[in-house]
Amino acid sequence: MANEVRDTTGLKAAVSILEKWGATGEQITATLGVAYDHVRQEDPCWQVSLDADQLTRISLVLNMHAALRVLFDNPENLYGFMAMANHNAYFQGWPPPPRGHQLR
Repeated sequence: MANEVRDTTGLKAAVSILEKWGATGEQITATLGVAYDHVRQEDPCWQVSLDADQLTRISLVLNMHAALRVLFDNPENLYGFMAMANHNAYFQGWPPPPRGHQLR
């Protein structure tokens, strides 16, 4: 039961972050390995048990968000960074997600 509470809380937090980054339901499903429609249900008692891969994916999203919070103190950059053009040589003007997976 405790693991399901932890899993559900982490999943909901990761989905909320991805939505604020502008990810579509399809992108959220692909990123987290959990069907977006399954997560967005209205039942307040809903809980989920996740496997190690899904927990790792959630952890990566939460940790990326934590790192962005260290870098940015305004919401526009915190939540807009993943959709912003990045002129660092590595990104060549593209936003951080790989080409074809741009958010927004």
